[in-house]
Amino acid sequence: MSTEQNIWNALAEQVDELDYTIVGPLDVYPTNPRDPFVIMTNIPNISQRMAMDNDWTHVYDGVLSLSLMTPLQVPIAEVIGMAGEIVEEFPESLKMVYAGTTVRITKRGDVAQGYRDNAFWRTPISIRWQVVE
Repeated sequence: MSTEQNIWNALAEQVDELDYTIVGPLDVYPTNPRDPFVIMTNIPNISQRMAMDNDWTHVYDGVLSLSLMTPLQVPIAEVIGMAGEIVEEFPESLKMVYAGTTVRITKRGDVAQGYRDNAFWRTPISIRWQVVE
């Protein structure tokens, strides 16, 4: 498996622990607008090659982008609280390992201002990660 695939799988395993239906990039959105769900995407940056300890190392970093999708009737304060709880599932320095690749969360996640998306309120959540191999 490639490092990129291992990164995706490590992140996906952690996201699957959330108490929501998880929708991947190629999945169809749930049709019941009464149940919240989370859309998962990953935004990798360009990897870098660095000399460390007399050896060459590759550094990969990126952003796990989650969108909390909630029904429009849920109060905004409650939605923000739900998004904050998701961020807490990815604490700074959390390490996730998949097939020998360790993905580390580099900082506390960010919750952005939400917006209407058809029958849902979409609240973006950004979780920054890094891999050093």
